[in-house]
Amino acid sequence: MIFQLSFVTVFTLLLVSYIGTTLILFVAGTYIMQMYASSKGWDNSFKIPLRINLILALINIAVGIPLIFLYGDSVVLDFVRFGINMVI
Repeated sequence: MIFQLSFVTVFTLLLVSYIGTTLILFVAGTYIMQMYASSKGWDNSFKIPLRINLILALINIAVGIPLIFLYGDSVVLDFVRFGINMVI
């Protein structure tokens, strides 16, 4: 096999991509929650959205990383696709 990757390389790539995706969702979620709160005239600070999104990000990492390594990337993506299709 010409382009076979080692286990450590695959592990590192999956870990970095999953944590990167979680970080992007954390920043976007915090910004959206703060915008929604300010549009409703509620508290304009980032304190509450940061706490809520930090909890969600930690739960996402704690549940998502074992799922990726136990069942593969496709199961996690299937749940994401299902969630997106439910919203749309």
